[in-house]
Amino acid sequence: MASAREGKLDLLGGKALAADVVHKSMADLEQRLTAEFHERSRITAELSRLTREGTAHLQGPNATATTDGMRSLAAELRGRALAEAAHSPARAELLFAPIGAVRTPGYDYQWHWSAINGQLQPNFFDTADRTTGRMQVLCDTGDNDASSASVRAAVGIYFSPPVASGTLAIWSWPALSDTWYDICSWSSCSSDGWIGLFVAGYDSTGAPTGTLVDQKISLWSDSSWWSGTGDQYSNSGYGLTASGIPVDHDHHYAIWVWCGADIAADGWGTFSGSGAGANLIVNVPSIRWELSGFGPVIEPGLVSSVSSSVS
Repeated sequence: MASAREGKLDLLGGKALAADVVHKSMADLEQRLTAEFHERSRITAELSRLTREGTAHLQGPNATATTDGMRSLAAELRGRALAEAAHSPARAELLFAPIGAVRTPGYDYQWHWSAINGQLQPNFFDTADRTTGRMQVLCDTGDNDASSASVRAAVGIYFSPPVASGTLAIWSWPALSDTWYDICSWSSCSSDGWIGLFVAGYDSTGAPTGTLVDQKISLWSDSSWWSGTGDQYSNSGYGLTASGIPVDHDHHYAIWVWCGADIAADGWGTFSGSGAGANLIVNVPSIRWELSGFGPVIEPGLVSSVSSSVS
């Protein structure tokens, strides 16, 4: 256990799981995400091939001018500025009835991941900063050939119940802003974005024991083979919640707010082409948890001993 726990105390006075232990455990998630990305890329490539073959005879003398116009529009949308949504800082709190806490930056963990097929635009960006709670994913498909990408980012906290067992509920109200597009002329493309909560469990040695929550709430989702679309959106407090999560004192948990985007397009040719992009900025001012329906308190002195440190 010594190798898995670090000196830093959580809000209830226990030693948190070390960041490198939590990050190492994300390898299983990354393998699953990579496999999903490759399968999605395979299907997308086949759909693109069939679309090109099926629409080739429909491309009239104006196809070149139309494709050039669509390509210019995609470049315009790709360069669209994105202002971060306004958000107010939260106040850290320790709750007693029911047992709970409100965590504010800096959080305990940060994580980001990406998978790329083909050549993207050079503005690619994925980041997560636990000290501020800010995340961003930015990606645009390349101009010349087919390309695709999946991008993820997350910030998280450590949680260990001070009771024998109970039911956990989680809330967060991140501020977010996004801009996205999928533009095409006789060619396929897609753009998707989402936000949610993710909870992973660990045993007393720090070994992962499974995923308890894997939440993805769609912010946008579009697939096109002709014309396409794009949009912008912002929200200063996008409500996330997960409840009814069984937890116990024999396990430790990492609670994450995470977000992601997926894009795919064929690039631009003379008579047909497509482009897609996504830019999502998320600021997480707080992560709140509450524990109810719990059994005996295992370490009753810890709560009162650290209540003054939550500020």
